Amino acid sequence: MLTALTVEVAVLARAADGWQVLLVGRGGAPDPGAWTFPGASVRADEDLEATACRALVQVGGPAVGPEDLVPLGVYAERGNGPRGRCVSVLHVVALPAVVQPRARSGADESRWWSLRTNWVDVGLDLDRVGALRDIARVAPRSLLPSVRRVTERDVPLVIRLHHAALAAAGAHAGPGPWDDDLEDVAGAYLDAGGEFLVATAGPVVVGMGALRPVDAVTAEVKRMRVLPRWQGRGVGRAIGEALLLRARQLGFGRLVLDTTAQQKAAAGLYTSLGFERTGAAVVAGLPSVLFAREITPAQP
Repeated sequence: MLTALTVEVAVLARAADGWQVLLVGRGGAPDPGAWTFPGASVRADEDLEATACRALVQVGGPAVGPEDLVPLGVYAERGNGPRGRCVSVLHVVALPAVVQPRARSGADESRWWSLRTNWVDVGLDLDRVGALRDIARVAPRSLLPSVRRVTERDVPLVIRLHHAALAAAGAHAGPGPWDDDLEDVAGAYLDAGGEFLVATAGPVVVGMGALRPVDAVTAEVKRMRVLPRWQGRGVGRAIGEALLLRARQLGFGRLVLDTTAQQKAAAGLYTSLGFERTGAAVVAGLPSVLFAREITPAQP
């Protein structure tokens, strides 16, 4: 019989020797000594993402937002223990660096473990073995995010990333028709002869960028976004360079783009990628700077 709905969070972080996962060692009942994921029971007044964020705070873990969370799966305990039967929704977070857990009072301990750990030798909560196997399957294969073409499954993460990045930069124009393209990425970009790329760390979309044809020669660079906690770590440059290569392959000879006037870091990135300022305009109600760059199309 179902007695509880909980949310757990597998926090992955890059370290010099590979990816690590944050686990909590139970110091008290019901399973003293067992290691498990940070988690909490869902309250009646909160959604699953709010519960996940709260669970990390309770164990001294990193503060995250809904934009950092990706649901991985649902796991059910057998119900033969003191907790009774419990269904848990597991989310994954990918951090660009290890953040040491904050000191806190209580019987539990938070600690980072290498994903290469032999879990048989660790006092691991047996109900978490299958979940850790699934995490190892989807975990990043490299310390650097990988860049690939967007899929339909990425679209909800892309939309959330878009809003989070603009809000963090103070450049969000609010809801409006200027975001309609994100509801139909395939139609607005891929089917129109353009491109839409995402940068991923495992299942987490940490950056994105796109090309939208203007005419046979010109394409507009659109939707360059990086998850706030991943900014300043080369993700935007990796996407920009991949878009330049793809634009040449698609036969374009000129790229244009705009960015809001307050996004100084973005403007610096575009300049370093060879773009030049061509003017100013008001875009979606925000003062913006215009850029352009000539490129050499790839030979057929």
